Amino acid sequence: MQSAIKSAESNRKRGRKPKQSTPSQGSANTIRLQWLQCETRALMTALSRVKESQSDTAVHHGRVSIRRLRSLLKHWRIECQPVRYKKLMFYLQDISRTLAISRDAYIRLHLFTVLLEATNSETQNASSRIHSKLRNDLANSKGLLRQITHSGHWDWVCQYVETAIKKNGLMKLTPQNYDLNDELKAFKHGTLKLSKMKLNKYATNQALHKVRIKIKHVRYLGQALQDIMSFDLSTEINILKQLQSLLGELHDGSQLSNWCSHHIANNALNQLLHPRISARNVMTKDRLQALLEQLA
Repeated sequence: MQSAIKSAESNRKRGRKPKQSTPSQGSANTIRLQWLQCETRALMTALSRVKESQSDTAVHHGRVSIRRLRSLLKHWRIECQPVRYKKLMFYLQDISRTLAISRDAYIRLHLFTVLLEATNSETQNASSRIHSKLRNDLANSKGLLRQITHSGHWDWVCQYVETAIKKNGLMKLTPQNYDLNDELKAFKHGTLKLSKMKLNKYATNQALHKVRIKIKHVRYLGQALQDIMSFDLSTEINILKQLQSLLGELHDGSQLSNWCSHHIANNALNQLLHPRISARNVMTKDRLQALLEQLA
């Protein structure tokens, strides 16, 4: 089973379709725990790279692994021992918040650079100053991340997460010969509900954020089913991935817009930035609705 999960995970990362196979016949929670352990190894690899380099790529991979773990743990919450579950989720969130320090600074700098590829003489000096500030903020955030990841507390938290998922006591015992079809039904139901959603140009950032969370839960459940049971859900998962990416762009634009309103005093620069962010959001929302309809 362990080698089958690793093979499916490797195929998914390479974009290959998983081979169809007979559902596993072991305890459902043993199978779930093996998937969580496989994903935890990927998380620990990413976190070790964060500690070594504080690179944006390692931070991103770490955040993705944490989201996958937290999402599936939430879905399987009823199967987990309550105390272990709560402590594990708390420390996973603690790690995620730490990684967000530099990730947010990186996204802000990247998006600001993209939006201001073309500036006029009136805003060029102000834009250069903001760029300098954002680069400095990113450097400082990486310095803080380096300090945190080299602390004893960080090592303890990482060890706790790894050990908690390795232990057999995380999940309860379940009957044998359970084939995880309930998860497949939940995935199909989730995609159907998403396909019926209507997003218009007036949708609030809060509403869009809730949709993004729902998409994450459905997508990561589908990916786990591919890894564990070799169900071919690649079409739906690809659409969900695109939806999540577009909603992430809207979230990043909203965050940058709020940041600019509070940190940029130059009116000409603000008047250049905000319309560009708004225009970008309108196009993104149109693409979102078209993708949602493809899930039907």
